[in-house]
Amino acid sequence: MNPATGLKYSQSQLPSTAFYPTTDFATNKNWPWFPGSGITGSLGRNTFWTHGQSNYDVALIKNIRLAERHHLEFRAEMFNFFNRVQFDQPAFTTLVDTGVPGWRIQPRFGEITGQRNSPRFMQMSMRYAF
Repeated sequence: MNPATGLKYSQSQLPSTAFYPTTDFATNKNWPWFPGSGITGSLGRNTFWTHGQSNYDVALIKNIRLAERHHLEFRAEMFNFFNRVQFDQPAFTTLVDTGVPGWRIQPRFGEITGQRNSPRFMQMSMRYAF
């Protein structure tokens, strides 16, 4: 989008400074995606979505009667039983990297760097009740 006119560029009309900005162009802040430029994008709501979280937890319990009023309980619990990895959302926080002179597009934009769930976790316990 041309910040002066508000009209959209066609692909053949995009200025080369959009991809290879010069220092003069960056200091004038004529970028359509510059924060605070007053230009609103046309990206719709809920355009980026991810899959839901799906964890399967399993618990095995064995009660053993030792006497009339004494019993032993053994528990084995497994969280994320199938050890299915679920990736975190891509990095959509900032598009423009303002930490370098001349500004540039964030090189890690859209990269997935984390995992939403934890790996398989198991725990066992024994309880004596009297």
